[in-house]
Amino acid sequence: MGSIVPEAVFEPDLTVGSLLAADDAVWAFDWSGVTRIDPATNQVVRFTLKAADGSERPSVFGAVGFGSIWVGDFDRGEVRRYDENTGELMIAISAASPEGLVVAGDSVWVANHRTGSVSRIDPATNLVVATVKLGQDGRSGPERIIAAGGNIWTGIPNELAVGGIDPETNSSLGLITVITPGIPCGDIGAFDGRLYVSGCANAQALAVVDTRTMTAIGSPIFGGRVTAPVGVNDQLWVGVAGSTESAMTSLDPISLVVGRSIPVSRGYPIVLLQGFDSVWVAIELESEQRAWLLRLPVIAFD
Repeated sequence: MGSIVPEAVFEPDLTVGSLLAADDAVWAFDWSGVTRIDPATNQVVRFTLKAADGSERPSVFGAVGFGSIWVGDFDRGEVRRYDENTGELMIAISAASPEGLVVAGDSVWVANHRTGSVSRIDPATNLVVATVKLGQDGRSGPERIIAAGGNIWTGIPNELAVGGIDPETNSSLGLITVITPGIPCGDIGAFDGRLYVSGCANAQALAVVDTRTMTAIGSPIFGGRVTAPVGVNDQLWVGVAGSTESAMTSLDPISLVVGRSIPVSRGYPIVLLQGFDSVWVAIELESEQRAWLLRLPVIAFD
């Protein structure tokens, strides 16, 4: 990646849909399972996550918590819970077209793509204990989901909005209509009271909203498909997949002015994470049907 030498390189299966830091590990969810990386040693444990019938199912939308690995399966309408230490299936919980998942507080929260809602799963009972309506039924409903500022947030592309939930009351905080051309159907980053939601397909803008005032701030445009950002010191960094070249690009979180870029020499960035004194970047090489996960030093982004 430009002049940056990775601290470590890992190879997930085809792609990475969810990348997160939980407790003492980094977890990368890919096409057929999940990779656990020990950031102290860069040692890897890989689990292939299978359904109850033994089939390998897409595992790109996942979360970790309560001693378990959680994966949403949109096509089968279920959230599967696996043992964190063995990767063995514990239970499949019925869900309505689950996409993004997040562990927050005492629950697992699931964005229901086709029903315009978010469900709350109690890990003590494996039951859905609340479902909060946030938008209309049908295609292009809630996609990714995040916990930020004590609340739960999801992007809702068919509403062109970001929706919030108060976990204390299981009630909707309302919708924040974004400023076009921001299409809130991708991953979500949070920084200082704002949410930054990437698009999907070839969308080239971030949808930026302020959760404190429940207003849209802007939709900065980039020269290619853009990821949700990560915060490094006082700047945000996004991955940009251009038609001819890709890069990591900085963004001022207040003014939304685009800053310097670091070129990506092969493939294009799809998911970012900041954690354990490193920046983690998932790179997809679509023409080769491969993916890399790079661990990069934070100092390179100063």
